[in-house]
Amino acid sequence: MKDTIRKGVITETKAILKFLELNYNVFTPHGDGSKCDLIIQNSEGELFKVQCKTSRESLYGELFNAYSTARTRSSEGTKKKVFYTEKDIDYFCTFDKENNMYLIPIEEIKTQECRIKNYKKYIVM
Repeated sequence: MKDTIRKGVITETKAILKFLELNYNVFTPHGDGSKCDLIIQNSEGELFKVQCKTSRESLYGELFNAYSTARTRSSEGTKKKVFYTEKDIDYFCTFDKENNMYLIPIEEIKTQECRIKNYKKYIVM
């Protein structure tokens, strides 16, 4: 398994465990064609599509990508950035180096590479 795929699986698994601890129901799509990684259901029965992203350390602090390069490739065989829309997902989910989970509404995302420090108000307790 590629290292990036393994890291993504770990992030998704951490998110599933955290959502279950918070009493959400968690559903996962089968196959590799879905634009979301998880669907969560709160106690009122509302469903939300979640895209999990692994954060990384950079010169600018911890970042995560608000796009995918794995889902689609260009006709030239090179990776192509695919951006998520509000139709695709409701939230991005990521973890910082202290293992805090963030659930960030997609409408709050304004850049391709997102600095976690800009989203502190979206830490899930």
